[in-house]
Amino acid sequence: MTRTSGVLETRTRTLRVEIEVPGDESVLPGSFVYARLQVPRARPVPMIPASALVVRKEGTLVAKVSEGAVTLVPVKLGRDLGKEIEVLEGVAAGDEVVLQPPDTLESGQAVEVVPTVG
Repeated sequence: MTRTSGVLETRTRTLRVEIEVPGDESVLPGSFVYARLQVPRARPVPMIPASALVVRKEGTLVAKVSEGAVTLVPVKLGRDLGKEIEVLEGVAAGDEVVLQPPDTLESGQAVEVVPTVG
């Protein structure tokens, strides 16, 4: 990032920035690009797919898998990055979670872990 406008646009909550793009190809004025910025953190935050969330009257939960059974645990969420969400409390790095859990899922239910592809 080379420069910023220094002013947050209140309506869209965006900040105009100028980024130098490496490479020999030139980017045309007015072009639109996606950029992912690597921001170092003092403590890494676990990320889970948004499809792993269970929203019930008790609050927002995640179905963690341990020893072939599910445990529904309350979570405190951080930033919503679209397909992924930061989890500030309730899930640790390396925990296995149920993707797209059904509404009928309850703590203690037996599950079989199927490895993800890719």
